[in-house]
Amino acid sequence: MVALIKKQKEGKQVRENLKEYFGSVDAKGPLFVEQENGPDAYIANVREDAFDKFSGIRRRVEA
Repeated sequence: MVALIKKQKEGKQVRENLKEYFGSVDAKGPLFVEQENGPDAYIANVREDAFDKFSGIRRRVEA
């Protein structure tokens, strides 16, 4: 996935969206994930988990 984001022309928009929607734990993306999924018995903090996962993608794309 990261390679596609880096190689495709659409990747620039994907990078911008990742930054906008997952720039912080309180950004739109983690809030949307939390609202859609609700509480999870296996994940203590759904919002933090979503932020952590997408932050990892952002770091790899920006590297």
